[in-house]
Parts: sequence; structure tokens; C-alpha cells
Amino acid sequence: MKNMLLFVLLSGLLSSAAISSNLAPPCHRLMTKKECIVHRALLATMQPGVALDRYLSDYASTKKEREIACRR
Repeated sequence: MKNMLLFVLLSGLLSSAAISSNLAPPCHRLMTKKECIVHRALLATMQPGVALDRYLSDYASTKKEREIACRR
């Protein structure tokens, strides 16, 4: 739930225009298009460090939660 809130808040702050689709990494198959846009924008703008590490950890947790939920 916390991760979903993070995605919703960030999606309101970021624009899809900030994304270069040719250079952007692929998104997880269980992400919505909007979440993917936000994810790519964040990866393009975040500097290496604690904030990026925390974001990637939250992203991995969200992926795992969704994979588990889809198995049920």
C-alpha cells in the first residue's frame, strides 16, 4: 500500500515528456503504463546514492508483492 501511494504521488509530479523511450530501461510487466512513465523519469533524474537505493528497494518490493498477488 505504501509503495502504491508513492507511485500515485510521483505520477502527479512527473511529466511523461521527461522520458526518452529509446534509452529508458524496460518496465516490469505488472506495472501500469503510468507507473512505468514515472519509474523511467525517476531513473533518468535520480543521482546515485541513498535516495536512489531506497527507491530501487521500494520498486523491488512492489514487484515482489504484485507477483505474489498474481499467483493467487
